[in-house]
Amino acid sequence: MEVFDAGMKMIMICNPHFWAIENPVGRLKRLRYNILGEPRLIFHPFEYGDAYTKKTLLWGKFNIPEKNIVEPEYMISKKGYRYSPIARWFPNKEERQKIRSITPPGFAKAFYEANK
Repeated sequence: MEVFDAGMKMIMICNPHFWAIENPVGRLKRLRYNILGEPRLIFHPFEYGDAYTKKTLLWGKFNIPEKNIVEPEYMISKKGYRYSPIARWFPNKEERQKIRSITPPGFAKAFYEANK
């Protein structure tokens, strides 16, 4: 959180015309809501052409990219729960976390195009 706080301090001091902070749903929103407020964009990769789910939050000053929605792929667990097949592709927890931390290519391209 120290790195986040330092980065936000620089953003507040410099007031850049463009900035973005990304974080999957979790700690950042809960711990720094008083600074960040509501996210500017909430998305899943399937909304930008990558057929999997991973709810992600973005805060900042940026143009919202145009969506290219595809049908997400799901698998059904033995207990009947739907989940993203990325968990099956990478059953090792560390490997799966590393792959899921990569910005989805469809979103990256759309974000670049909207903000270049």
